[in-house]
Amino acid sequence: MITRRYGHGAAFTMLVGHNATPADAVGTYPPRLRTTITSGVVVTGNGRGVNGRIAGAAAFQTGTITVNNNTFGNGRVVLTLGNHQLISGLDYEIGAGVNATATNMAAAINRLPDYSAPAPGAAIVTVSYESGSTDLVDFRVIHYGTVVNLLLGPTTGFLGGGGPSITGPLIA
Repeated sequence: MITRRYGHGAAFTMLVGHNATPADAVGTYPPRLRTTITSGVVVTGNGRGVNGRIAGAAAFQTGTITVNNNTFGNGRVVLTLGNHQLISGLDYEIGAGVNATATNMAAAINRLPDYSAPAPGAAIVTVSYESGSTDLVDFRVIHYGTVVNLLLGPTTGFLGGGGPSITGPLIA
């Protein structure tokens, strides 16, 4: 599943004034300094709005799949990537070794919309989600046999990284 984490409205800038120093003994204030605050409304996945800014460059979310064992005969392996599931032996062919299986898995991932996986040089497949870089994208594996065939990184259940991020208002 893919869960939208946040979106934002147009940024706005406010002019605010403040005193750089307190009043003197007579009660006279120095001239006010003018400052701007740039902010916006950022809406989180639960629909809650917060003041802040979306900052940083867009970056793809990534994860790695290590083909740990090539003995898939004990039961199928189901890899979940967002709204897609890849099933061993059906969506990708089990190769003669871990490197061949990783190459076949990368080819299957490349057929999914919004995902890419360059051909691996070894048994490690790097997956990138290229749409909605701030979404939460499921990244899980279920082994229906007795062998742990695939190891995922990160192990949080979601692809990692991605950007931009939410930051506080800009005071200039």
